[in-house]
Amino acid sequence: MQTVTIGTDTYGIFKTETHGQEQRVHFLWGKKDFMLTLVPAKGDDAVRYSGTKGLAVGQLQYFFGYEWLNYDKVGGHGLAHDEVRWSAEGVVRHVELPKNFRQHAIEVAAQALGLSQQPVEEAS
Repeated sequence: MQTVTIGTDTYGIFKTETHGQEQRVHFLWGKKDFMLTLVPAKGDDAVRYSGTKGLAVGQLQYFFGYEWLNYDKVGGHGLAHDEVRWSAEGVVRHVELPKNFRQHAIEVAAQALGLSQQPVEEAS
């Protein structure tokens, strides 16, 4: 299993998939299971990567109780961790994760897919 270390956190990359224009990365942090879906960007939410016109986060999901829960928001802040809210079909779960977890997930996905971020040029 390929690993990616960001700060003091190590993430294990379980698998990557491509479905049409969507790219999915399934990864682990500790015993927790996550999946990030990147889709072609529309508008200003684009992150430019080499070889792409721009990607955006389609979904960030957490696997709990045999179902995928969707990322909602950060509910609380601690010194080193944030409490993140996940939900799906009436099920709500709060999970303590590293600060800036969503950004970490994007970095893990980019590295797993072999993408390198390019600076976005300002319009003059």
